[in-house]
Amino acid sequence: MAKPSYLNGLPPRDVELWKAQADFNADKVLVVIDRANITVAANDTWSYAVPFRLVGENSNLVIPYSGTIGAAVSLTTGSGPVPAVSSATPTVSMGSGTVTVSAGNVSGGSYVATDVATLTLTFTNIQGGTDTDTLTVTMS
Repeated sequence: MAKPSYLNGLPPRDVELWKAQADFNADKVLVVIDRANITVAANDTWSYAVPFRLVGENSNLVIPYSGTIGAAVSLTTGSGPVPAVSSATPTVSMGSGTVTVSAGNVSGGSYVATDVATLTLTFTNIQGGTDTDTLTVTMS
């Protein structure tokens, strides 16, 4: 005999929300950056909007979370200036958000070919564990 489902009869979107919420409650949340890694000319001025989503690890559905996550950028290779991030705590609305990573009018030298900047987005789950995703900007 099949196990009864308590989701039978609910509208499909409601079922998706319940499944996504179940992933959130179980701390099965992934940060997904919706942009490919970037290669730019080695100059001192660039800016990119980086969209991201919080996705359920089991359901692959966007988590209906609204709040903030962590964002940090560093120069992981090279000795040029450190890029900037528009907010260290970008806002998430119903599982989606955008943060901007940029280098413009920065002090501390110039970029050269092979410098690499890395943006790291971090979601801290309800039990204190974290999930991250990264985006790299490579100077050429």
